[in-house]
Amino acid sequence: MGCGFLGSQLARRCAESGARVLAVDAEAGKDATDVTEASEVSALVRCGAGCAAVLRGDAAEARVLSRALGLLGAPDELFVCTATHGGSPAAYRRAYGGVLEALLPLLPTGARLVFCSSVSVYAESAGGAVDESSLCVPSAPRVRALLEAEALALEAGGAVARLSPLYDAGRCELLRRHEAGEPRLPGPGARCLNYVHREDAVEALRLMARLPGGGVFNVCGESLSVDEAYAMLEELTGVLRAPEEAACSRRGLSNRRVLCPRLRAAGWRPRHSLRAFVSEGLRP
Repeated sequence: MGCGFLGSQLARRCAESGARVLAVDAEAGKDATDVTEASEVSALVRCGAGCAAVLRGDAAEARVLSRALGLLGAPDELFVCTATHGGSPAAYRRAYGGVLEALLPLLPTGARLVFCSSVSVYAESAGGAVDESSLCVPSAPRVRALLEAEALALEAGGAVARLSPLYDAGRCELLRRHEAGEPRLPGPGARCLNYVHREDAVEALRLMARLPGGGVFNVCGESLSVDEAYAMLEELTGVLRAPEEAACSRRGLSNRRVLCPRLRAAGWRPRHSLRAFVSEGLRP
């Protein structure tokens, strides 16, 4: 469920490993198959040993999910990667809890469920470290909706991935802002930032689906301070950080170092770093 920046790459990697994949997304592209169409074959895309298709529809609607299960059959793994990109409290609830409320009554016996959440649920804001046992506070409508959805997934025996901000080709807000000369990130230079490369996040989600027991997993590739991030960007790009500081968003400033003890105990290791990503992008 959800075929955006993360879900699309997850679907691709699962298909390349030999799986039959069906993604459900309300904003699927022109090659997606509408839920009302009679034939879905045209939506199939061969990826390595497997195949992937997209069903265009709202994953918070039970009829859409029933149609998806009818097309795919009983899945072994289900990933909920939905997002709102802003919106009202009701939109947040529909995108997260609404999808799970529609899905869980249809969940096939034995299917593994992974719900994508965010490290923004943690209360820590003074630069301390957080792991999966750290305090969470519903401080904003989006955070409240995420925590409510997490509870649904966990009650069903699923796994919850608390993701750090993602980056990959075409999407690295830190680098984009720096190269464009936009005001630098707000807050003190010691403020902690957390990132994970999209490919590393995909591998984490696939691993979580194979692990027994479910529960919460933090997903973070690296943590660095604002000063460390801009020093790295200045060194690699030759562009000095902007003298102006951006205004703080309505969500406030995050300032926490995210630890991933459960994933690391299961053998997951990030293969990508911001430094390597920026360096590779600058090569002629």
